[in-house]
Amino acid sequence: MILLKRRLNFLYIKLLKQKRSCAILFKTVKIFKIQCILSLITLPLACAFADLNVSAVFIENGIYKVSFNGSINVHGISLKNSDSGTEIVFPFYKGKNGAYAQFSILKRDYKKRFAADIKGRKNSTASPTKFVINKFSIAKNLKSTKAFASVIFEDVLEVECRVLSGKNGLWIAWPAVKQNGAWHKQFEFTDKTLAREVESRLLARYNIEYENSKNK
Repeated sequence: MILLKRRLNFLYIKLLKQKRSCAILFKTVKIFKIQCILSLITLPLACAFADLNVSAVFIENGIYKVSFNGSINVHGISLKNSDSGTEIVFPFYKGKNGAYAQFSILKRDYKKRFAADIKGRKNSTASPTKFVINKFSIAKNLKSTKAFASVIFEDVLEVECRVLSGKNGLWIAWPAVKQNGAWHKQFEFTDKTLAREVESRLLARYNIEYENSKNK
């Protein structure tokens, strides 16, 4: 009987300890959840939303040159009125086989916003610009063109480009148009640090893709 009482007391004490441990664990998990929610709430908005803004607008003969974030310029933009409002129109590449888009806005709401900002000549302060390389493919059976690629700035603006081979080695060709025997830029970097970073990554990507293509 005494042994049975001792056994029951032991089990009771053990149960109390387990209950206390469960309560502590539950409290810890609850605090962790609250911390996670607070950390999500206090994250900067730049993590969730793109940050590409019209920083300067220049117009000549109805054609616009627009600076975005004070980092990149796009030349040859026009505005078109439609039933849904004013639309932004980027320059196209016109080749022998047709016209090809060189610029794309990937988020619909930005199309209207950019059009309104350009029409209103809105200016904003310069800000850092993030980017990712999107398309990339090795060119085949072309003399100077080694690869086709595209770069997306701030998850909003996608710009087509090419890796070319010249007398001084590989270089990146951005959208341009030939007029009166001379090439005129349709895209350029005003942030030289950003330009070096983007182009160095494109050339590094080419070297990797080229080596992989040789092993296939």
